[in-house]
Parts: sequence; structure tokens; C-alpha cells
Amino acid sequence: MQLTKFYNYSFLLVASFPLFSIRISTFILAFWFIMSVIVLFKKKSYNSLSKVSYRNIAILSLYYIFLLVNYIFSGFDNNLIKFLETDALFLLFPLFIFINKDYIATKTLKNILLVFFGSNLILAMICWFKIFQTGFFKLLEKDSYYHPVFRGLFAETTGIHLPYLGLFFVFSIFIAYFFIIKTNSKKHVKILVFLSSIVLLASIVTFSARMALGTFFVIIFYLTFKEIKGSLRKISTLFLFTSFAIILVINSPVKKRIAEIFNTKLELPSGKLNDKSHLVNFRYGIYYCSYNIIKNDIFVGIGKNNVSESLQLCYDNFSYNNFDDFKKRNYNTHNQYIDLIISYGVFGFIILFSSIFYGWYHSKSSLYKVFLITIFLALLTENLFARQLGVVFFTLFNTLFFIIDRRL
Repeated sequence: MQLTKFYNYSFLLVASFPLFSIRISTFILAFWFIMSVIVLFKKKSYNSLSKVSYRNIAILSLYYIFLLVNYIFSGFDNNLIKFLETDALFLLFPLFIFINKDYIATKTLKNILLVFFGSNLILAMICWFKIFQTGFFKLLEKDSYYHPVFRGLFAETTGIHLPYLGLFFVFSIFIAYFFIIKTNSKKHVKILVFLSSIVLLASIVTFSARMALGTFFVIIFYLTFKEIKGSLRKISTLFLFTSFAIILVINSPVKKRIAEIFNTKLELPSGKLNDKSHLVNFRYGIYYCSYNIIKNDIFVGIGKNNVSESLQLCYDNFSYNNFDDFKKRNYNTHNQYIDLIISYGVFGFIILFSSIFYGWYHSKSSLYKVFLITIFLALLTENLFARQLGVVFFTLFNTLFFIIDRRL
């Protein structure tokens, strides 16, 4: 019994990963792995695996299996070692969670969600403490494109890449939402959770995470159509949140970030923009190069190990020269779907896309579907699986939601 309790507690430690550095998180993951192995042999949990479990493990681990196959057929290319290390949890979480599923309590997922929510709230509160310590309006006056004070403060304080931080905060907000409407907690607890979610939303707006904010409103629209009954109530809710979104864009730091989208033109980075970094459309340059690679190997791809080098060969043709040019920084595709197509072609992309979102039709959990929507949108603008934070976030919750099919 004590072993099972400790094993479930190890998941709570893993869920607190936003609070810790990569090094400490790695130690925590190692502890979880050791606990998983101990449970595996002590309880002989491998005896309970069914054919369905084997199938599900294989499907949820397909991303890593593709990397392994790519590694073998590339002649054991050293460029793939980093990806094999970073993405190992695509294999480890499904494998051990399915094998030991009988010893993972149903309430563990709920506890993990609350720990994750609390971890992100702590990060936000620390940042706001620093903001108020200096003075919000004082910082607002200094905030500009070349000196994004708020973005710098949140990034430096949390140590997390801001698109990922926005992603974590958005999902935490909806953890709070389902906690408020689905649990029987005391009223004052629900009010406290609601106010905490406001802090998280205010943080997203303040450090101007455009995709996170967009994801928030997309999910609001999804839940409006799914959860609210009656056309009038749906229309009223959508009108309310649309008005709220417009007010946010007009009267917050995110306004400058939205303006960047309209200020940049659909033209490749060139020397004429050397002193106008704010007008350079980096993503257009990235997508231009990505398209040129894809069109030549659209069906089978060029292999994960060749993506970075092929992109850089194209980037070298850009004459733009500044502190953030394509020679000084290593720009990936900034779109996981494009990365998959370049790596494995259209057929490989279809297979991997199906495995990533395999749980959509498997679970009845509304929160699980909110999580998958969050991931779907995040993959449009980020290579989420290129960083350990993104891999831990996706594989942990995706696997646990998958095996604990409950309404939350």
C-alpha cells in the first residue's frame, strides 16, 4: 500500500515541472521512472497487459517509434540523438502508465491537474509581485518592441519560453473552470480558484502571448456551443466574450503584438530591412523555405535528421543582417505539423497526426478535449516536441487522460 501511495505521489512531483529547472525536472522524472520500475516488478503489473493495451501503447508512442526508425535508417545519425533524448517520454509515459495503470488511483489525475494549476499560479504570482514592486504603470511606459519589459520579466522570472508559458496558463485556466462547475467544493474555495484564473489570464495578456490568448477564445467558443443550451444564451455568451476580446486588444500590452502582424508584409527577409527588425516577417521566410523543401519530397520526407540543415541552406539566401538574422539564430519550422511533413512526408504526417490526437474519440472527458484543442492550436505555431517542457506537458496529460476516462 505504501509503495502505491509513493508511486501516485511521484506523479504529483512530475506535474509540478513548471516550477523547476530542466535539471531538477530531469531528476524528478528519473525518480518517477525508478518508482515505475519498482512497481512493475514488485506488483508484477506486466501480467495484466492486454492486446488492447499493447495497441494503445504503440499508437501513443508512434512519434518516438518514427524517430527510432529514422535513427536506424539514417545510419545512426548523431543529429537525432538529441531528439531521441528529448522525446523519450513519448515512449516511457505510455509504456509505464499502461503497465501500472491498476496502481494509479483515479483521483491522481485530479490531483495532478490541481498541482499543475497551483504551480502555474505560483509562477504568475511571483511575476506580479515583481511587477507591483517596481510599479505596473512605470513598466508600461518603458515597454516597447525593442525593450519588451513585461515579456522579459515573465521569461526571466519563470525561465520558460513564453509561448509555452502561455500554453500552460491557458490550460490551467480551464482546469479552474472545470473545477468550479464540476466539483462540490465550498463556495469560497471556488471564488478563490476563479480569482486565481483571472490572475493567469491577466498574465497572458500582460506578456502578450498572442497564440495563448487566441487559444483561450477558441476554447471559449467551443465550450459555448458544447456546454450552453439555447441559441439566445449561446449568442449572448459569444457577444460578451467577443466584446471582451476587442477591449483586451485595444487596452493592453498585447495590442503592440497584434499590430506586428499587420505591420509585417509578405516578403522575404532582405538587406533593405537591416535597420527595421520590427518589419521583418520571420515566419514568412521560414514557411517559404519549408514549402520549397516539402514540394521536392512531399510523400516520404527528408528525415528528421536533415530538417535543420535543409532549412539553413535556404536561410543562407536571405540577405537580412541583424542581431536576430537567420545566421545568428537557429530557426526551426515554428510549426510542428510542417516539421512532420518535412521529416516524414504527407503519409507519415497523417499517421502521426492520428496518433497524437487518438484520444479525441476515445474519451468522454470535456477537459481532455480542451487539452487536445490547446495542443492542436499550439502545434500550429510552435515545435512543441522540440523542448522537454512541451514533451512532458503533452505526454503526461495525454496518457493519463487516455486511461482515466471520466468527466472532469
